[in-house]
Amino acid sequence: MAGYHRALYEAVAVGRSVHQDLPRIKDDMEALGKKHILVGILGEADSEIQMIAQVHEYGCTITVSPKMRAYLHYTGLHLKQTTGTLNIPERSFIRASFESKQPEIRAIINAAVFKMFACEISADEAAERIGAQLAQLVQNFIRGGEVKPPISQYTKEHRTSTTDTPLFDTGTHIVDHITYAIEEV
Repeated sequence: MAGYHRALYEAVAVGRSVHQDLPRIKDDMEALGKKHILVGILGEADSEIQMIAQVHEYGCTITVSPKMRAYLHYTGLHLKQTTGTLNIPERSFIRASFESKQPEIRAIINAAVFKMFACEISADEAAERIGAQLAQLVQNFIRGGEVKPPISQYTKEHRTSTTDTPLFDTGTHIVDHITYAIEEV
């Protein structure tokens, strides 16, 4: 709320009446409150990128088929005959980035709301700024190597690039698909 008080003070300082600004501020806050900002891999629920993102975000257990066993053997991963499943560990990039970056998220939201209070941007523009910056925050979380656990030795050996950062150099380039959308509620 410190930004709110600062905006009101600046409104008086430039000659606008606080009384005149209160209805606009109320309207802007109500408009912003009716927006949901979605951040992540957006699109069709059954798309390949959605499926891969979900596997990484939550982890997955895959049943090893004879065809998969043969392919992995051919590429250098020799499974025991008793291995019936492969476990892909959870590598949360959305939940983990939002949990670990709370101060940055608050600062992003506060800055946009302050600009809205100061009549510099509309509620729509505030939501767009917040969405764009939060999508960038998730991308930076991945690019910064903050996704855990690290990739396996087998994955390192079969990558086309030299980076060891999880989710950065997958065939689908998850980091490049992180975006945002604004929904009216």
